[in-house]
Amino acid sequence: MFDNPSPPAPSTPEPQLEYAPPSNRKISALAIISLCLGVVATPLDYACEAGLAFGLAAIITGIIAMRRTRRRNQRGRVMAILGIILGGIALLVGITCGAMIAYSLRNEH
Repeated sequence: MFDNPSPPAPSTPEPQLEYAPPSNRKISALAIISLCLGVVATPLDYACEAGLAFGLAAIITGIIAMRRTRRRNQRGRVMAILGIILGGIALLVGITCGAMIAYSLRNEH
């Protein structure tokens, strides 16, 4: 029954997992500002038309942040893109709400 013992398994070294070292690159402050402005802009559209200004500011700071992250090798490109997207949504919602309010006020008489 146990006449032929199985040969020992070849000893192979365990694969070492290599992790990237933590990045020393700075996060772009403008990317953070763009994201924050984009997040704040949409609720402000519903409260007042101040969301238009915040949305436009989010788009402008996001574009500047995207250029700087590429040129200066900084982190925060995704935050800048999200700021641009949220700022664009806020801008579109603000313009649409403003147009609907203007249309309803015009047709009241």
